[in-house]
Amino acid sequence: VIPDSIAHRSGLHEGDLLVRIGNITLKGLTHEEVQEIILRCMSTIDLFIIR
Repeated sequence: VIPDSIAHRSGLHEGDLLVRIGNITLKGLTHEEVQEIILRCMSTIDLFIIR
């Protein structure tokens, strides 16, 4: 997590495992596919993580 990034300011920590974005399960998706999902979001998103 890059210091002072949106992720950092939102409370994400290095080592957090992102498992879901809203109702989309991320298991089996590539890093690029997850990035595309995030970029398509037009407003606030709910991230589900394992810490």
